[in-house]
Amino acid sequence: GRKAVEQLVAQVITVFPKTGLHVKIDQMTCENNRVAAVCHAEGSVSANGKRYDNRYHFLFYFENGKIKEVHEYMDSLLLHNVFFGEPVA
Repeated sequence: GRKAVEQLVAQVITVFPKTGLHVKIDQMTCENNRVAAVCHAEGSVSANGKRYDNRYHFLFYFENGKIKEVHEYMDSLLLHNVFFGEPVA
């Protein structure tokens, strides 16, 4: 819900305090109660200085004018390597 999103945004601010996490919507399509968005995000991680540059696909479902459900797809291996530094075997 709303509280979870607020907490997530607060965490992102602490991870990317100098550069921020810049998210750009590259493509968006809507059909019935669904919105699909292709995005990319970039920033520098404060703890290790590594560059974060990832692509995302979001699929939103709406009901009564509010977001009912969200599916998020991204390169989770890239995220792991940037944040934790150790490649997954």
